[in-house]
Amino acid sequence: MDSPRIHPEALIGCVCLKVADVERSLGLYRDVLGFEVTQRYGEDAVFLSAVGHHHQIGPHAWVGRNVPTAPASPPASPTSLSSTRSAVCSPGR
Repeated sequence: MDSPRIHPEALIGCVCLKVADVERSLGLYRDVLGFEVTQRYGEDAVFLSAVGHHHQIGPHAWVGRNVPTAPASPPASPTSLSSTRSAVCSPGR
């Protein structure tokens, strides 16, 4: 089975993500959305791209592996994980 490939004209800026598990994040960004791995930094970080840039998405565990998620309401600690909105705009969708 071929891996999914994100449309080469998809638009996304540069998004760095603090994650607790880099491999788990690859399950979404590479395996489901189809971004290509452009570089790895051991088990701590991976850079992914839709069109061969250095990176457009950079999930990393530099805060620490398996750190807790942020509380549902602010203020979030700089050492916890939280999510903000981002979008990937793919032509025809």
